[in-house]
Amino acid sequence: MRTRVALYGDVNLNLIDGSAIWLAALAETLALDPACDVTVLLKSPIDRDLVVAPLLDRDNVEVVTHPDRPARLTPGQALDLIEELDGRERFDVVLLRGFALCQQAAAHDTLHGRLWVYLTDIPQQPHLASDHDRAALGHIAAASQRVLCQTDELRAYLEGLIPEAAWRTTLLTPMVPEAFLRPARELSDAPTLFYAGKFAPMWGFLETVAAFTALRDAGHPDLQLHVAGDKVHDPPDDPGYAPAVRAALQDTDGLVWHGAVSRERVAELLTACDVALSARHPAMDASLELSTKVLEYGAANVPAVINRNPLHERLFGTGYPLFIDHLDDLTAVLDRTLRDAAAWTTARDTARAVAEDFTFPRVRERLVPALAAARPQGTSTLRRRRVLVAGHDLKFTGPLTDVIRRTGVEVRQDRWTGHTGHDQGASRDALEWADAIWAEWCLGNAVWYAERKRPDQRLLVRLHRQELTTEFPGQVDHDAVDKLLCVAPFVADAATTEFGWRDDRVEVLPNTIDTIPFDRPKLPGAQRTLGMVGFLPALKRLDRALDLLELLLDEDPAWQLRIAGSLPWEAPWVWARLTEREHYRDQFDRIRTSRRLSRAVRFDGRVANIPGWFAAVGNILSVSDLESFHLALAEGMASRAVPVVLERDGVRGLFPGVEIHSDIEAAGDRLIGLTALERRAIGEDARNLVVDRYDLGVVGARWVELLLT
Repeated sequence: MRTRVALYGDVNLNLIDGSAIWLAALAETLALDPACDVTVLLKSPIDRDLVVAPLLDRDNVEVVTHPDRPARLTPGQALDLIEELDGRERFDVVLLRGFALCQQAAAHDTLHGRLWVYLTDIPQQPHLASDHDRAALGHIAAASQRVLCQTDELRAYLEGLIPEAAWRTTLLTPMVPEAFLRPARELSDAPTLFYAGKFAPMWGFLETVAAFTALRDAGHPDLQLHVAGDKVHDPPDDPGYAPAVRAALQDTDGLVWHGAVSRERVAELLTACDVALSARHPAMDASLELSTKVLEYGAANVPAVINRNPLHERLFGTGYPLFIDHLDDLTAVLDRTLRDAAAWTTARDTARAVAEDFTFPRVRERLVPALAAARPQGTSTLRRRRVLVAGHDLKFTGPLTDVIRRTGVEVRQDRWTGHTGHDQGASRDALEWADAIWAEWCLGNAVWYAERKRPDQRLLVRLHRQELTTEFPGQVDHDAVDKLLCVAPFVADAATTEFGWRDDRVEVLPNTIDTIPFDRPKLPGAQRTLGMVGFLPALKRLDRALDLLELLLDEDPAWQLRIAGSLPWEAPWVWARLTEREHYRDQFDRIRTSRRLSRAVRFDGRVANIPGWFAAVGNILSVSDLESFHLALAEGMASRAVPVVLERDGVRGLFPGVEIHSDIEAAGDRLIGLTALERRAIGEDARNLVVDRYDLGVVGARWVELLLT
C-alpha cells in the first residue's frame, strides 16, 4: 500500500500569490516520493493553469474539482468532499491550510489523529489573540497529529499561546523548486532589478518604484526594473492606491512589466537580474513568516533587499549587506550595493547559502519521519480490526493507542479498578468484541485475559519494572500469551530467570516518545545549561545535580541548572515521608544560603511545553540512583542535549554508546573539556540513538505489526 495524502487549502489556485504557490509546491514536494499519492482538492475550478500546471503531469498527483463545480468551495463543502473520498479509500494524512477551515475540521471526529494543519492566518501577536482564538487553536491542536509551522519563530509563538500544541508541532518551511538553482555570476555593468509578487500597500511596491526612479536619475541611467505579477489590491481606505500601481506598472521608464507568469518563468527572468526587491513596511517586521520569494531569489544567486528583523538576522546574519531598516533606506542601500561589487558578492553568496536548505528535496527529507509515522502499518495488510486495551492505569498507552487508531482500526478500553478489581461483565463483553488484546501491566488483568481468550485472538502483555515485585508474572498462562513485551532488557531478563518465561515469548519493546517535536535548534546559552526533568523523590538525586553545578561554576559562572517538575510539597506522597521532606529541606537551604547557587538554579515548575523547554537546555542530567527507563533522558537526547549519565543498573543496555560517568567529578571534567564541535557530534549521536530505538514511529510500528498483522 502507498501513503495517501489529501491536500486542501482555502486558497484559489487560479491566483498567483504566496498561498497558491505554497499549495502547489507542497503537492510537488510530497510527490517526489513515487510511493506517495497526493490528492489536491480545488477550492475553485481551474480557468488558468499557471500555478497547477506542474501537478498535471505527475502520475501520483490527482487534482480534484468538486462535482457540482461551485465557484468557491466553503470549508464545509471541502470537508464533506474529503470525507467522501476518504470513505472510498482511506487517507493517511489530511493536510489543511486555513484557520476557519481547520476549526471546522477539528469537529469532524473521523479525521482526528490524521489532520496536519498549517496555520498562518491567525493573530500573530499575543495581544491580538482573543480567548476565542486561543480556544479554537486548542481544539485544532487536540484533533491534529501535526501542527505545521513555517518557522521556528511561529512555532515558539504558537506554543506560547497553546502549550499543548508543542507535542504536535513540526516545521514545514517554504519550498523552492530546484529549477531556481542557477550558477553564480558577477554583478552586471548595467544592473537589473527584479520584483515579483502582490501589489499591496504593506508590500512596498510604490516605494520600490520610487527608489528605482531616483537611482536612474542619480547615476544609474541604464538601470532596469523587471516586475512579475498581476494581483493589485484595492484597499477601501486608500482609493488612490490601485490606480497608482497601474500607472507605475505602465508608465515608469525602465520598468518592464511581465504580468502574471508561472513560477518557472520567474526562475528564467531571474537569470538576467542582479538584485531582487522584497522591502516591506516596518509594520510587517513582526511577522513570523519567511517569504518564499526571498529564498527563490537567493537560489538563483540574486541577492534580495530585505527588512532587518530578528527572523532575517537569524538566517542571513546581522552583517547581510542588503538589510534596510525602513523603506526610506531603499535608494541608499541599492546605490551603495550597485557600486560595491564586493558587498554585492557577499550578499549573493549569503542568500544562496540560506536558500539551499529550502529546496523541494531538502524539505521532503525533513518530512520523511512524519510521513512514515502517519502510516504505521507501512505496506502490511491488517488482519485484525478491533483492539482492546485493558488495565488499571492506562496513562502510558495514549500515544501508542493513537498510533494504532491511525491505521483505521477501532480501539476500546477495559479500565480495571486495581490489580485484580474490574467489572467482569464489561470485561467479558469486551473480550467477545475484540480480536486483539493488549494487557497493560502484567497483573490480574493479564491473568484473567490469558485464561479466557479465544485461540483466534492475539494477546500481548506489557511488563514494567513494578510488576517484578509481585507474583502475577508467574501466574499468567504463558502459552496463551503471544508476546510478553518488556520495557527494558533487565525486565526481560527477570521475566525469564525469575518467572520462567520462554525466550521466544519475550521481547524487549521499550517506552517511546515522539521525537519530532524535539527536533529544533538550541537557544543561545543552552551549552552552559543543565536540565533536570522531575526531581521527586529523593532517589532522583537533586543533591548530585547541585554538586555538579558547583563544580562547573568553579570554571565558568555562566553555568546554570534548570529544573522542571512538581515541587515536593505539591506531591502528597513525597511530602508525607519525613526522610523525603528532610532531604528537600536540606537542598533548598543549600541553594538559599549560597549566593551563586541561588543565582544559577531555576525551578520552572510543571512545564506543559517540554519540547520547547529543551531548546534552552544543552545538557540533560540522569543522576538518579534508580530508573527503569528515564523518559527525561530520552527526551533530552532527542533534543540533541548532551547526556550526563551516572552509572546505575540497566542504563548501558538502554542507552548503548552513551558515555557513562563513574561520579560527578568525572562528569564535570568531561563537560568542561567539551569543544563546540564535540558537543554538536555528541548531540547528533544522542538524537540518532533515541530516534532509532525509542521513536514513536519505530516502536509504534512494531506494536501495529504484533497486534494487527
